[in-house]
Formats: sequence, structure tokens, C-alpha cells
Amino acid sequence: MTTCHLSRRRVLSLALALPLLALSVRAQDDRENSTPTGAIWDNSINPTDLGNLTNSGWRITNLKVVSISSGVPTFAAALVANSGSYNKGWAWYYGQTEAQVRSLLSANNARPIDIEPYLDAGALRYAVVMVANTGADQKPWWWVTGQSTTGVNNAVTANSARIYDLDRYTVSLSTYFSAVLYSNTGSHNRGWWYYYGITGAQLGTNLSTNGARLIDVKRVGSDAYDAVMYSLPDKRWYGLGQSAGQVTDGLMNLGARLVCLDPYTTTVGSITLTTFAVGMTDNLNDEGRRVNDLMRATSDGYVGGYLKRANSSVLIAFNEPRGFEPASTLKTLHHVMTMRRVSLGTYSLGQNVTVNTSMSGSCPTDSNPVGETLEVVLAKMMNDSDNARTKAITTLLGGGNATAGLTYLTNSAAALGMTGTDVNHHIGCGTPANVTTLVDLGKLHEQVINGYLGAQRQKFYDIMMNTYQGGGYALGRLGTVVDQEAASVGLSASQEAAFRSYFFIAGKRGGYGVDSRYHHTWAGYFRVPFYSVTQGVSFQEYVGGAFCGTATNDANANDAAAIGAAEILRERVRASMLTFKNYTGGVVAYFGTSCAGTAGTPSHSVSGSGRIGDTSTWALTGARANTPAVIYFGASNTAWGATPLPLSLAFLGAGTCALRVAPTVGVNGATNASGQHSLTLNVPASASIIGDTLYTQYLFLDVGANALGLVTTRGAGLTFGSVAP
Repeated sequence: MTTCHLSRRRVLSLALALPLLALSVRAQDDRENSTPTGAIWDNSINPTDLGNLTNSGWRITNLKVVSISSGVPTFAAALVANSGSYNKGWAWYYGQTEAQVRSLLSANNARPIDIEPYLDAGALRYAVVMVANTGADQKPWWWVTGQSTTGVNNAVTANSARIYDLDRYTVSLSTYFSAVLYSNTGSHNRGWWYYYGITGAQLGTNLSTNGARLIDVKRVGSDAYDAVMYSLPDKRWYGLGQSAGQVTDGLMNLGARLVCLDPYTTTVGSITLTTFAVGMTDNLNDEGRRVNDLMRATSDGYVGGYLKRANSSVLIAFNEPRGFEPASTLKTLHHVMTMRRVSLGTYSLGQNVTVNTSMSGSCPTDSNPVGETLEVVLAKMMNDSDNARTKAITTLLGGGNATAGLTYLTNSAAALGMTGTDVNHHIGCGTPANVTTLVDLGKLHEQVINGYLGAQRQKFYDIMMNTYQGGGYALGRLGTVVDQEAASVGLSASQEAAFRSYFFIAGKRGGYGVDSRYHHTWAGYFRVPFYSVTQGVSFQEYVGGAFCGTATNDANANDAAAIGAAEILRERVRASMLTFKNYTGGVVAYFGTSCAGTAGTPSHSVSGSGRIGDTSTWALTGARANTPAVIYFGASNTAWGATPLPLSLAFLGAGTCALRVAPTVGVNGATNASGQHSLTLNVPASASIIGDTLYTQYLFLDVGANALGLVTTRGAGLTFGSVAP
């Protein structure tokens, strides 16, 4: 019997897509590949459902038979998205004899990546997963079955091979081995080890000593395992005696994917359980791995991190679909649904709301009413995290019925696409637990980005926490990240100030302690500026957050969540700041002194941003009234041709007056009745002049000021800046 396999056309298209040069480059096999990819697993799945998964773009990488019923096996399976570096032409079958397996491998021009022997009504059958043995995936391979350990060892030696898949099975009380082997020569060479019947402790020691990843594992006794491991230095983990739930928890918390798995039954009292031995590898990108490691090093709770560019790609994701207790972070849902009604005209931010302010611990009760405007109630809910105000909002949304408000919020979450969110209690009252996911919180903020609140979008953000220094978002840890990255990038004070003026966050914190377990969350919206010297500032919008749940230590859980919430943004902050390093603000510097005239000592000043494309004004004040004046523009204040500057004009009878600017261009004018003159000019919108300095100085006639009758001002230097940040 067979189940679905993909068409040969897929195999052919893979081969045709490879450039000729790539034929000499060997693709990594799935159990060696550490490139992050979509990955799922199922601990008990029938062939039909497994076939449906494969038809929707998933590819099996490890397959084990859990049980047989009426000739149909139930499988445990690990799968990856059949894309990117994991894209392969492939097929899978079950219920095959040895001869049929070999025939299928030949017909498909394929090599096996997993062959699983099993007994069906006493008959030996095989399930097989194969990939096209073409192009970059081509390698010499062998399959031996019905062998003793000696037979397997001889096959390894005779073929200069390494084992990729190893299985032990029993027929008529005799033990046999099946092994898939690949060439271990040339570009196929790997450091590797294999063992028969070692203990769990020995397995762990060998993995550590060898610096190896578990490639295949089979439980063969109470504490005995056959194992294959390869020398791979990256992140890798293993687990023995794990329930299906523990395997899933481990994968999600570590940000890992399954490399290999083996289901087996254990008996606890009168209960028979299916447990698993598993090998795992890192499935996070560098950003996600860094954040995950920091969070797990801080707390023993489950940790999650998520960052997604709005309406675009996910950048960091671990434990992001896991349901957790969000505590007050869930108030963001209350806030968005209230602001939705404001945007539709149903509510007004100025309307009166009744708040019952009495509390029993953190749980609001229904006495001591006060009246406040809706905007004040929302602000206290989102910034002070006031639970009484939150219940008032829930009651308002429920049409005056607090319980109906909970149902309304759950249904509204579902309508927003937040399918993992349930609002089960008034926040502060503890049970039954409220639940959401980081993905759901991201969807909420994306709905706002995409117009869900109309003209109320910015008001929605403004009512939330916007600060990130000190005790702000992520307990001020985001402010620390900003400070650290500004120093690392080498921003000037003006560049850092420009970045900060545009960097914007709107977030919400949550924290609970329930039954001696602690839950902490931060999530929000982030607007990150990117600067161009010719175009100014553009923005990228992100949604995300972090949580730490079911931890045994409250302070550590709080720290872990704050670290994650801040660190998910580090690379975005750095990338933004690198663009602001190109920002040059217009700067005016004055040099020298003015000499005295008959109306006193004049002054020369420059105003305006000095940025390219803007206007700047050069001004003279305190001069003789109604007298000819000239402003000189020059490229230097140190030399006029071969003449050093400043040049004293005493030799002409001008006393302490001096020429301080090379007079390249002069613009004639006259002072007004107040002894003033000004000139406004457009700074060219040319990036080529950014950082250049234009020097200026005024000279004007003033009979009686000195023998020459000429007065000079101090000099001014305007350094041109970039376009407005």
C-alpha cells in the first residue's frame, strides 16, 4: 500500500533550477542543515492527514511508526517547509516490501533519507522517505537491511560510508538492523560516530565530548539507545523520555526543530504512555538566538519573543504561537475596542464613565463609584494599569454588563484574527486564566496600522506608554539599548537627538503571580526612523513583544520579559542609527571680534537651519544707520590666496579692524535707519555641499570710526547640513 507522493515534475523542476556551477556544491541534508525554516511535527498522525500536510508544502524529514491498525500505520513525523535550502524533489511510501522499496528508489532516481521497518500482521514492511538524488543533492548511498551489527559495520567500512539512518527491529525473536549509508569521502566527509545500546548518560556524555548533533536515535531497552551523531558545532539539544507535550514545549522554548525522533512506550503503574527520544537543532536566526539565550539565562519560565515588520516578514519568532497569561498586556485589546467605537462615533473621549473604585487586592469590586471622562479612564488603564478602570471599560463595552463585556472582548479578538485569545476574567481577578499569544498581539497592532481605528490611530498610541527610558517600556531596558547602540555606532549628540525625536513606541506591560508561578509580558508598536541625506526620514513599522511564563521566581521572570522586549529591537535600532550617522546638522560658529563704530560695536549673525534645501539669513546689527555695507562670502577664514587670515587693516588706518574671510563674493547693500541689514538665501539642495563651510563677514562705511572710515564685524562660518531629519 502506498500513500501520496509528489510528482516527478517537481523533481525535474528542482534539477533544472540549479545553475551548472551549483552542481559542484553539495546541499546539506535535513538533519545537518541549520538554516531556520518552517518546521512542524506530529506525535500521532494517520497517512491521510500526513498526506494532506505534504500536499500543502511540507516535506517529511523523519518518520516513525507508532502503531498499526488494520494494516494502516499511525506515524510520528517531523516535517519542514519544502522551500529555500530545504527544497527538494521527494516522495514517501509505506507498506512496502524490501524489493518494492528498492524498485521505487530506482524508479524515482532517489536516495532514502529515512527507512522505517515495522511488522504488519507478522510481515516485515517498510515506510520510506526519499529525495531526488540529482544536482547538489546527489551522493553515493547504500541501504542494508536484515543485518547484524557486524553486517552494518562491514557496510560502513567497505563503502567508506557514514550512517544517516539506523533502525533496529525484531522478527521472530531475532534482532536485525536497517541502515541508510552515505559516502563519507571527499565533499561528503563528516566527522561522525555511532553506538549500539549505550545508556542515556553515555549518550549525553558522547554528544558533549564529540561536540556533536544527534542525527538518529532509537530506544532499544529500558535505558539503552542506538545513536548516530555528527560533528556539528552549532546549537543542538536532545531529550529522552519526553511526553509529546514536553517535546513541543522544548521545541518552542528553545526555538528549535526536530532532527530525529523515536516513539516508545513506558509503563507507569497501570498506565502505558508513549514517550519520545528526540534530537533537536537550532531553528532561529542570529537575532532570535541571541534574544532567546538571554531570556532563558535569566528565568526558568517559558520564554517567547516576536518581532514582525508590519505587513511584511517575521524577523524574530520563538514560542510566538504559544498561549500564555498576558495579565495587563491584554488591556491593549480593551483599549483598541474602545477606540474603535470612538472612531465610529459610538463613543466620545469626553463622555462620562462610571468607575467603581473599590478593590479587593488587585481585583476590582462594585462600589465607591466616581465619574471620569472616557479619555481619562483609558489613560489610567493603559499608563497606570488601573484594574478598576479596566473593569469600567469592560462594562461599557458590554452595554453596562461586565460579564457580557468579557464575551464581547473574546469575540472581538476573534474578529481581529486573534484566534488564540480568550478573555475569561476581569484583569486583576486571576482566574480562570486569560490567554493570548504574541502572534495575536501582533495582529491587533497590525489592524491598527492598517486603518482599523481611522483618524483615532495616533490617539490610540498616545494614550499608551510611549517612554522607554528609566521605568518606561521594558523597565527602561530599551532606553539602555538605545544608549548602547548610539555609543557603538558613534552618533554625535545632534545625530542621536535627531534619532530620538522620531523613534516612537507604544507599549503595554503585564504581570501576574498565580499559584506560585509568575507571568510577565511586554508588547507593542514600534515606529523606527531611517534617514537619507537627500530624502529625509522614512519610517518602518514593527509589532512585537516578549513574555516569560510559569516561572518560579517573580523578579527573574520580570527581568526576562523586559530583556526580551528590549533586545528584539536592538538590530532595528542599530540599523536606524547607522543611517542617522549620515545626518549633519547645520552649524554656525563665530570667530574673531568686531571693531567699534560710531554707533557702538556691531554684530554679525546667521540664522536658519543651514540644511540643504532650506533658507538661511545673514544679518548685521548695531551698525551706522543708512550707510553702505557689503557682506563677503568666502570658502576660507585662514587664507586669501597667499595672504594669511585674519588680515589686520591697521596699516590702512582702520585701527583694530581686520579682514577675517576670503572675499570671494561680495553682495552690496545698505543699513536701514536702525543700523541693520540682512540677506536671506536658499541653500542649494545638493548633497555634495553637506559638511562644507561658508564663511561670511560684514564691512560697512562709518566716517569717524577710524582714519579709513571702515568698520568690520566678526566672522561667521555656516557648515551646511543634510536635509531635515
